[in-house]
Amino acid sequence: MKEEILTFIWRNKLFPQKLTSIEGKNIQIIDFGQPSVDSGPDFINVKLIIDDKLWIGSVEMHVKASDWYKHKHDTDLGYKNVILHIVLEADISIYRSTGELIPTVQYNPSEEFIKRYKNLISKNDIIKCNKYLHLVPSLITLNYLDSLFLERLQQKAENILQTYHSYFQDWEQVIFINIAKYLGSRINSFPMELLAKSLSIRMLRRYTDNIEILEAILFGVAGFLDEEINDKYLKKLREIFGVYKVKHNLKRINRDIWKFMRMRPSSFPTIRIAQLAMLISKTDQFFSLFLEKKLQDIRTIFRVSTSQYWQDHYIFGKLTSKKIKNIGESMINNLLLNAVVPVIFAYALYFNDKTLNNRAIEYLTSLKFEKNYITRRFQAIQIKNNNASHSQALIHLYKNYCLRLKCLECRIGTYLLNKSGELNPSAFV
Repeated sequence: MKEEILTFIWRNKLFPQKLTSIEGKNIQIIDFGQPSVDSGPDFINVKLIIDDKLWIGSVEMHVKASDWYKHKHDTDLGYKNVILHIVLEADISIYRSTGELIPTVQYNPSEEFIKRYKNLISKNDIIKCNKYLHLVPSLITLNYLDSLFLERLQQKAENILQTYHSYFQDWEQVIFINIAKYLGSRINSFPMELLAKSLSIRMLRRYTDNIEILEAILFGVAGFLDEEINDKYLKKLREIFGVYKVKHNLKRINRDIWKFMRMRPSSFPTIRIAQLAMLISKTDQFFSLFLEKKLQDIRTIFRVSTSQYWQDHYIFGKLTSKKIKNIGESMINNLLLNAVVPVIFAYALYFNDKTLNNRAIEYLTSLKFEKNYITRRFQAIQIKNNNASHSQALIHLYKNYCLRLKCLECRIGTYLLNKSGELNPSAFV
């Protein structure tokens, strides 16, 4: 059994109000305090009465009491305010470095709770509670999804701000990197992001009137022009790239990181790079337009195709039937949702612009619910008027809680383990 079970029971105030330490001290819980957000004890600002004396401090939890010494807490000043030690197995008493005793309580969760917990986490489904989601009131689920959505948006904004500080504090470069990343979809997001990080959007803007130069630079840095195939256009781009490689000191990335397997030809990285080149050539600025225009107008910006060569090619050197290869509506939704709006939100946070902040959130709630392998796993959750904020919340829930087995930190898991404060396992039998 893990100590996370103890923190769950304490966080949800399921401990009895009166406890007795293994040393015989009488303990009354006045205030359970708050979970610590930093390294250090598990809970801070706890208020206890120990043998008729009020104590205010921290609570630490372990599987065994001896873990206190194993983790070297006795010499860590961050634990000097611990006033209570709660364990599943009290194998020893513990002391501060000064020799002062810290009361230790051994607590064994009820059989009902353990049964409910084991039933929950033992399912083969990655989403352990999938079978029981219908037991959770829709209001609890909806409120939690709203919270998860903001948590995910905040997390994205923090990553974007890191990129902003790493790349010349240039919002245009940030949005360029984000667009390239999500234009690559899940399979080629990393190489597309790496390609954008290897190039300056302001340098590329010098050649918006010449699509061949843009393609030469993009495909050259991506490593596609090194292929030895008999193709006139590839050779022409290679010659152009030779000039601009020297002029701008460009470095190639590894050609082998690009993936073509198990994907539709319209999503091949060669097509996505060609679409990115055309998007650059058709737009003088990304970021300022995205700040000023409405969502529907931003959508129009992404409605571009490719140069003529790619109308009858998916890869260099192989002729196919002619087809206009526009950026599809599904991909445009993906770009709005993941590439554009989070950058607007990050910008709003950076400059404390509440109007822009609210606009970014409104944009997301106006976009359609995403249908993918993750959101389909949550079919048992029935929500009226689904939108992209809900699908983003489910993706965040899946990646940050379900995959990491953090059922004890999830509000849905918490509700199922502690319905109205009563640990009744009957719903799980």
